[in-house]
Amino acid sequence: MSPRQVRGRLRRAVAWSARAISSARRSIAVAAVALAIAALAWEVATGSGLLGAAAPAAVAPEKAADTPAERAASPPGFNSTTGPQPSPHVRLAAGTATTRHTGSTVGEQPSAATQASATAHPSSAAHEEDHKRRPTTTTLAASPNPATVGGKVTLTATERISGGGHPAGHVQFEVGDADIGSPVEVDAGGVAAMTTTFSAPGKQSLSAEFTPTSASYAGSKGTFSLVVRPVPANVAGIETISVTVPRTGAFTVTIQPGPVQLTPSGATATGRLPRVTVTDTRNWRPGWSLSGQASRFTYSRTGRSVSGNQLGWVPTVVGSLHDGAKLGRKVNPARPGIGSAPATLAFAPAGCGSGTNIFSANLTLEIPRAVGGRYTGTVTITYVESQPAPTDDDHGVCGGSPSRPPGGDR
Repeated sequence: MSPRQVRGRLRRAVAWSARAISSARRSIAVAAVALAIAALAWEVATGSGLLGAAAPAAVAPEKAADTPAERAASPPGFNSTTGPQPSPHVRLAAGTATTRHTGSTVGEQPSAATQASATAHPSSAAHEEDHKRRPTTTTLAASPNPATVGGKVTLTATERISGGGHPAGHVQFEVGDADIGSPVEVDAGGVAAMTTTFSAPGKQSLSAEFTPTSASYAGSKGTFSLVVRPVPANVAGIETISVTVPRTGAFTVTIQPGPVQLTPSGATATGRLPRVTVTDTRNWRPGWSLSGQASRFTYSRTGRSVSGNQLGWVPTVVGSLHDGAKLGRKVNPARPGIGSAPATLAFAPAGCGSGTNIFSANLTLEIPRAVGGRYTGTVTITYVESQPAPTDDDHGVCGGSPSRPPGGDR
């Protein structure tokens, strides 16, 4: 066979492959090209014009592609268009060609799409399996923080699942990308701990990676940033110095003499509480509080009485408040009134209240129906010479406002 004839054979094989591709038979087209090349190699091995053989072989006319009926009637390894189907694996040596047949027909070759699907399926299954695993969370803490170079640091990791529970497993502690020791098993509470040291100052990026024992749970990682400080300079010694400051000063409360006359107007009677002066000169500033409570109001001729709860007040200050002293809250008459329980007139939290503060209150008595006559009662003022320290964020400044006066909302 001449080179020109070889090229003609190749062109016809390529044309046949193009028709196979257009009919969505990509795998058959690939096989056809390989078989055409194998056929040419066979002719070379048996004495074609390429190796000096005598006469070129006649070129058979091109045959159309097999019909489905022809393919069904063909024996294994045979195609009516190309003849016997050798394996595409051909070895040439010293003018001979050796072929190996797999025994499968061209139509049995798996398509590229089938191969891709077979490859993707395990990955999809693995993703679905990972999605079914219950997530865990891991938190990491280090103590002390900051730490000192060479000093012991305790690392504590805690793992849990949402809704509670601690699956079994182990935790690997790390600094940067390096492991710190061996993995540590978590206890029944999901806690794993270990002690380590650091040889250089600076910020250390720590992590704790939890690996569950059961495949039903997913792993998780917690992180922590630890500051490691250099070793301080050597200290020769420490001497304790103390001093006792004697407590001085006094706390006094004075009340302006009464009595108070309330003035009726419709269903109420109003008046003003006499001045109550508080002076605190104590140098340890423990704080203080004032409160008042009304007795029953009694008509002396008949013995008829009105509840002290019918009296209410609004605490006031004469002048201005000093050193963090506070006024109590308004108490309405009858709802609830100041008869059943004491109500706060004024107070100062611990650390405040030094100096002199003067207080009073606007009084209102709600008069029940069909109660005529002159009624007399009392308001008792009591004081407490100390108070707890304020709990608000501004407790260090006596100008701050604690959330509520002593004794609750009254």
